[in-house]
Amino acid sequence: MTVTLFENTDFKGGSQSFARNKASLKDTKVGNNPSSIKITGDEPVLLFKKEDWKGGVLYVKGPKNVSDLGSKKAGGKSGFKNGITSLRRTPFDLDLNVTIVKNSKGEFPGDWNSSSTAEKAVLTIVNHVNKFYEDCGALLKLSVSHCTFRTDDNKFVVKRGGADYPGSWKRSGEIDVVFVHDFKKVGTQAKSKPPGFGKSITVAAMADFVGGTSAARTTEEMARSLAHELGHYCGIHHPSANKAKKNIMFKEGNGDSIFDRVISADQIEEMHTTLSKNIFRKGDR
Repeated sequence: MTVTLFENTDFKGGSQSFARNKASLKDTKVGNNPSSIKITGDEPVLLFKKEDWKGGVLYVKGPKNVSDLGSKKAGGKSGFKNGITSLRRTPFDLDLNVTIVKNSKGEFPGDWNSSSTAEKAVLTIVNHVNKFYEDCGALLKLSVSHCTFRTDDNKFVVKRGGADYPGSWKRSGEIDVVFVHDFKKVGTQAKSKPPGFGKSITVAAMADFVGGTSAARTTEEMARSLAHELGHYCGIHHPSANKAKKNIMFKEGNGDSIFDRVISADQIEEMHTTLSKNIFRKGDR
């Protein structure tokens, strides 16, 4: 795969091909004002308005030729012509601070029966999400930075509207993810809000059904919930699914696997736009 940026529209003027990430285009043949791009292969590329992968984002997935990066009609996006100063080809890391809640009886969420079982399940869930992102070309990769077990009956089964967690449960610069047993509401399986609200992502290990029955959720089901809530965390919401039931942001889960879902280029672009803002960054991301 090659990514070639051109100084002028219609693939004219100075050009340069990039095989790696470029935090600044100032020392290249195209400078910080490329106007068109050619991509061979199927890999995605992120173009940023600011150096060090900050500011507005343009997501382009190949193979594709964009004759004018500032024109929607020519395959670009209004406002990006001559305004690209960095380029990214590899995924950004998102660090997760995971909490697994037990109750005072020593019970674990869902059908997990030990610390090792729970930790293994969490890693499997994260790997599922990473595979989903990779298959969709989202250029995001999750890593579990911390995994902590806490005992709290009130958080083992959380209330209808979600849960607020103590500051001691959270870590600056990481996405706080809490695995609980279930919600006190039939049909709710996960909750989150954008980071500006100071909320954590909550994922339930059990699914409750009408009539009072319940069942342990599979790692693929919980992975779908985690990816959905990460979407909210990164600025995309239910309407972005455009009523497509297979979209990861479709409101209803219906117990399906993450691998039954898709994510659109516009949604990926919006997630990266949110993450490119300084408030959400930690080092590389």
